Formats: sequence, C-alpha cells, structure tokens
Amino acid sequence: MSTPWRKLLYKELEKITLSGQVIDLGGSRKSNYHQLFKGQFAFEVSNIDEEYGYDIKLNLEEKFQISDAKYDAVLAINVLEHIYNYDNFLSESYRILKNGGKMVVGVPFFIQIHPCPQDYWRYSGETLTKIMTKVGFKNVEVITVGRGPFTVIAQILYGILIFDFLRFVVSWVAWFLDFLIFLIKPKFAQEMFPLGYVVIAKK
Repeated sequence: MSTPWRKLLYKELEKITLSGQVIDLGGSRKSNYHQLFKGQFAFEVSNIDEEYGYDIKLNLEEKFQISDAKYDAVLAINVLEHIYNYDNFLSESYRILKNGGKMVVGVPFFIQIHPCPQDYWRYSGETLTKIMTKVGFKNVEVITVGRGPFTVIAQILYGILIFDFLRFVVSWVAWFLDFLIFLIKPKFAQEMFPLGYVVIAKK
C-alpha cells in the first residue's frame, strides 16, 4: 500500500506528458512511476548505488559527466530533498536539457525524515519557484500535492501502522475530515498543509 504522499504524487505524474530522451536523476530501474507519464519517450536512469539499478553512474552533488543539451526532459522524483548542494544540482540539470526541454520535480514537504542516505531539506512552493528561476528555468509551475492536515497526520502515522488495513482506515478517515475542511474553506487545507509539490519548468 502506497503512502498518502506517494499516492497523490503519482496522480499528478499521470497528468504529465514527456517525449524524446529522458533522464531520471537519482532514480531506479525498479521505480514504478516511469510508466505513469504520457507520451513517447525513452528513459535513462542515473544513480550512484548499484542496488537501485542505473544506466549512468552519477554523483548528484558534483558536476554531471554528461554533455550539454543532451536530454528532452529531466526528472527528479523524491530526490531534491536529499541533495545538499541543490544549486549545483539544478544548474547541472538545466545544462543537460535541450532548449525547450522540461524538468519535472517531485519533492515532499510535510513528511517524516527519510534518510537515503541523508535527508537535508524541505522546500516551500515559493522557495521552489525562486531556486528554479535563479538557475534559468522559465514558466515554472508549482503544483501543491496534498489534501489537508489530517492527510499529513496519516502520512506520518503510515510507518507506525504496520498493517495495511489500519493504514487504509486512517487514510480514509483523514480524507473524509480534510474533505469537510474543504467544504468550509476550499483549497485552504491543501495549500496550508501540503504533503509536497510537483514542479514543471521549461528551459
């Protein structure tokens, strides 16, 4: 059973269309989100850990050993929070994109610490807009992912509730309570208590 964050993140990824050559930075050949995207494209995966499976071995804290303007799209799904030198990561991602290419970022906000191997940052929507624009990205779209404070609680409790039945019940109750908040203050709960964000930006 997927966590609330991963479930809602994947719903947003299903809406995105990719084309051409795509690199998944910090991804895995075992990831199940690659097939969610629409369009015609070919994936390459970069990582530094053989356990995840990769096509290109990259240390994402350093300059990428990849030529300029090689890819039509760059993905960073649940990666940015683990990169201490995020300025380098974003500027290198920009460099390896073709003109007109897009970068897709999925990054958590209100979730528990999850070292892989380190967990450094939590970015607000405003911060994501600024740091993406700073390195040259244009048309930066930041999509809030979440339903409200009770869904945040369900996310945090997910690792404690070891039985899927309990996880399902807690998630369903959280969704219902956040829906009641939505009826009173539409979008307030989602915007003030985001599980995370999806960012789509163009070069």
